[in-house]
Amino acid sequence: MKKIGLLIALFISLASCSNDSDGIASPNSAYYGKWIEVPDPAANTIAGMEVYYVFDKNQTFVKTVPYSEGNKTLSGKYEIVKNEAGTSFILTYSSANELISNCTSGALTETFKINQMDYLVNQSSSCGKRYSSFKKVK
Repeated sequence: MKKIGLLIALFISLASCSNDSDGIASPNSAYYGKWIEVPDPAANTIAGMEVYYVFDKNQTFVKTVPYSEGNKTLSGKYEIVKNEAGTSFILTYSSANELISNCTSGALTETFKINQMDYLVNQSSSCGKRYSSFKKVK
């Protein structure tokens, strides 16, 4: 009888130590949440009027672009690619829009890299587009 009791106690203790996705952070959990644009002094932006992205755990995102007449939002899916060159975010929008910042007209993607300061840096600046970077809101 004692052996059965010990087995039950052992089973319960092992079950309580099992992997619980709510308690263990996934490798990409540092990227979930809101990322706000770091104002570029040359862009003459008004505080609180910066573009921002919200990345969700389900691999979806929302981009919000503030305008004086109201916010415009775009959405889609993202993937995070980690390799020897660093960490990249590849955002794929659900439909074409002029607010998608990339080097190919009509493309549905934006690409960002994480720099040394842990900012997301838009890679379209390499083709003459406006430089923009984003920091994670804590």
